[in-house]
Amino acid sequence: MGVGKTSTGDEQSEVLIERDIPHTYLVLDQLTYTHPRPKDDPWGDRLALRHLEAIWRNARAAGTRNLVIAQVVETGDFVDALCAVIPGAEAQVFQFHAPLPTLHERVRKREIGSGLDWNLNRAGELLAILTRPEAPCAARIDTDGPTVREIALELADRVHWR
Repeated sequence: MGVGKTSTGDEQSEVLIERDIPHTYLVLDQLTYTHPRPKDDPWGDRLALRHLEAIWRNARAAGTRNLVIAQVVETGDFVDALCAVIPGAEAQVFQFHAPLPTLHERVRKREIGSGLDWNLNRAGELLAILTRPEAPCAARIDTDGPTVREIALELADRVHWR
């Protein structure tokens, strides 16, 4: 929450367009916004993965070869689930990091409705979860300082695009 996933993903897509790298970019959370969700899928992850499978099939048919996903990734199991619906995927998870005061400042600017308190609390929870050694992470990227453009360029240079 507030670490810069979506802003960086938007800019990442622009960098890849500039470099003529075929890709599809999406914010996976957007694929979970359904009510009601099944009791055994409270975050909507299974629903999002089914949507993602269809999107990827259509994107591949349109000529894309790379997928950029903005998403909180807490476990290796989730990475495995992503790869299961994206044939031939070589997933790289980049964990973004910013100090809690920065996260709270960003969340307060973005969340103006009833979700503010929940998002402020979740930002702290995720900071603790995603800094654990077992959190999937090809590299940790500090988002408190560099511009979104600088981060997107760094990521573009780190990834082996197809």
